[in-house]
Amino acid sequence: MSAKFPPRIHPAQSAMRAWAATQPPDIWQRVEAARVDSAAARDARYYARHAEICGVIPRRGALETWATDVALASGWSAWRMTQGIYRYDPPVYEAVRSTPIERIPVDVLDTMPEWAVVIDTPDWAPALTAGAPCPAVMLWRNTLMEGSAEVLMAVLLAGRQGEIDYDREVLVLPLAGTLDEVIARRIAEADTSARLLGTAAVTASEADALRDALPPLLNLLLYLCSQAADISGRGAPGNPAPVRTRRDGWRLFPAPGPRTWEVGTRMGAALRAAYQAREIGAEAPGATPRPHVRRAHWHGYWTGARANGPARRFDLRWLPPIGVGMALGDGGPSVIRPVK
Repeated sequence: MSAKFPPRIHPAQSAMRAWAATQPPDIWQRVEAARVDSAAARDARYYARHAEICGVIPRRGALETWATDVALASGWSAWRMTQGIYRYDPPVYEAVRSTPIERIPVDVLDTMPEWAVVIDTPDWAPALTAGAPCPAVMLWRNTLMEGSAEVLMAVLLAGRQGEIDYDREVLVLPLAGTLDEVIARRIAEADTSARLLGTAAVTASEADALRDALPPLLNLLLYLCSQAADISGRGAPGNPAPVRTRRDGWRLFPAPGPRTWEVGTRMGAALRAAYQAREIGAEAPGATPRPHVRRAHWHGYWTGARANGPARRFDLRWLPPIGVGMALGDGGPSVIRPVK
């Protein structure tokens, strides 16, 4: 008789279940009911806004604890509907993470594939988690209160480490301007919050931890927004469509379980070929430069009429490490979809 092993539980599943266990047993139904009651004011970019669900989250402990629970309710209830886990091809993962991130408008995040996404982050032990391994991160967008500006939220799924449970720590990034400004603003607001609470300002090491962690996370999310053609799995990622029921009318149903999406598979094959060609010095027919791999970078450009006007738009593309003067053969990267 063969031994039976329980299925491996993803850190996101464990964190979601652990948080839900601290809430009323019908927490998901409460969130959905609050969401439906305010359907006329709902923004399709979010599963449920904070202003809609704050009344159904029980107050326990300090105000900060309750506010964190509201944020986690918005994130986990959104992810529960799709349960998408995005797993990068290793070469693409490393290349995307290390891409310089500069003046990229925050509007590109409008094309997130789902309300909330979980991205696997293997071999990542950021200073933000005191060097503890962080195998995955969840990211979603929301608004903190009615009429307030949009924010990007993230939970670094590193579990409990000593006195801190990182699965209950929500990183909030106000979204305005460009993404390099988002990073600077987050550091400045952390400093301001510390001063208002009467504690010491953010230290240089803490500021460095934010600077080191935020660009890779934003890059991994940006790639999902601009590279939908290079996400493979059964079907395509997306938010669920309402289903009409006899008893309750139109309803949304959560995903039955996690769905893993492979990211950058075709581009990863091309990058491996490029790296191998660089190692052996294989030159493409007629190539003049020495074989090398050009660093990945974001490339934005204006399209439309030359004069400023409504026809003008800014398109953003992620350009992978490009093999120059290399014989890569077939199976190169797929066409990159611009983010508008």
